[in-house]
Amino acid sequence: LAQFQGIKVCALLKMNSHSSLPCHDHPELAREGLLQFHLPLKTAATRNYNYLNVNGEFRQHVCGEPIVFDGSHDHFALNESDEERVLLYMEFSAGQLTER
Repeated sequence: LAQFQGIKVCALLKMNSHSSLPCHDHPELAREGLLQFHLPLKTAATRNYNYLNVNGEFRQHVCGEPIVFDGSHDHFALNESDEERVLLYMEFSAGQLTER
């Protein structure tokens, strides 16, 4: 990832089973022209009840399927499965994401 310009934050995030992240937004992302990226690395193989909701629209976190969204909008996450969920999280500038 060090070879790319335009990445502000990159982290691994873990959400325990039967937990949630309350509804929130990041207005500073819009001001900075940043988007959010989720790449699920670990989700439940069966009964995968891992979801991201952005502006009322649910997207399931499925291992290996990326989600890009505007984090300045209201969003929350749920993990109602019996396993933890792990994802690669990034905040990046879509207009400046280039290889160095």
